[in-house]
Amino acid sequence: MEYIEQTYRSIIFYFANKAVDQSLFNIISKHSFRHQDFDIEFGILTESHFISIASDSETITEICACKSYDIEGSVKLSIEDVTKNCYTKNAEAYTYAFTSSVVDYRAGKKALADLKSKQHNNNTHFLSHAFPGKWVWSRSAYTEIYITVGETIITETVHTYPNERKMVFTKSEYETATTSSVINP
Repeated sequence: MEYIEQTYRSIIFYFANKAVDQSLFNIISKHSFRHQDFDIEFGILTESHFISIASDSETITEICACKSYDIEGSVKLSIEDVTKNCYTKNAEAYTYAFTSSVVDYRAGKKALADLKSKQHNNNTHFLSHAFPGKWVWSRSAYTEIYITVGETIITETVHTYPNERKMVFTKSEYETATTSSVINP
């Protein structure tokens, strides 16, 4: 894979209340599994990440990418907009919330260590990929994605931009209406 200069400012968040054709993406790696009544698939793209959560009646897709896609019917927001105001979707069958933060490397060290510690949890699935640096001696950029399942499905990611000394952390929570009403009567 060749080095591509990217900036965290170019990340676009997409939310679609449907399955999205994966042939649009340059997928590096992906993983799928079943949890309760959900088929969950997630992956690392050359541009960032995607996750799809599907039940018999509903599918949602979250994408973060340093690339503009034309995905009919999707919400499309810059990462800076989502950092200022989280994105939430309250549907009849579920609630979904997406937040993000952009931090420098020093401030991100603890958050990154906390995220990496989840690799050993039985209820967490994860993928990681290091991207080449500009020079052989350059620090690699990397993307990690963690899906923790329980009553709520939680997705957490980190995307590093060594050329800018920045880390972008995202977190989304997907909860069914049934679970929501049990937790918050």
